[in-house]
Amino acid sequence: MKSMRGSLRSYVFGATLLVAGCGTATFVVQQYDGNPLPREQIALLRVNGGDPLRLEALDGERLSYQLRDSATRIHVELLPGVHELTVSDPDEGLPQTRRFRAQAGKVYRPGWVTELASSERGAGHKFVLFEVTRDSDTILVELADLPPPKPRPKAPVAAPNAPVASASVSVLAPAASAPEVAATATSSDAPSAAPATSTPGP
Repeated sequence: MKSMRGSLRSYVFGATLLVAGCGTATFVVQQYDGNPLPREQIALLRVNGGDPLRLEALDGERLSYQLRDSATRIHVELLPGVHELTVSDPDEGLPQTRRFRAQAGKVYRPGWVTELASSERGAGHKFVLFEVTRDSDTILVELADLPPPKPRPKAPVAAPNAPVASASVSVLAPAASAPEVAATATSSDAPSAAPATSTPGP
């Protein structure tokens, strides 16, 4: 068994090939940075060759690639956590996106389910993700679609400084003093004028 690793984008131009004992060629892609981690610490996204499915994007990384050979498959090694996968039907070209939570040690595979009572693919089908067994690729459960992330609250915008009104200070003039009233004081100590006397004439 021989493997080489590269980014998911580099795989589109030719990357990583692992030839299993059964003869299936598996392209192994490490999405995270650093040294390879044990499989107990990562999740796998498996895409089987020959499936009517085109990889459009993973976590915002544009791909637009389809495996046409049924004897090949892709294993994308993911870190545990929330991821976003976009695929399309090659016949329709309409992309569909799902957000899912990957768990360490588990394997996931995209596929289609028919929503309407029709055997014709494309009539009401939708993109789903399954958890599958690592060895036999048997479907275990369909994953729930996570809601889109909530937008971050916008930072409050400070209002422009309002013009400061100049405060007018009123200076009150001192109150006018009451008019002085001249009072004539009569002193009891002041000598009183002598009454005028008339002198009788001769």
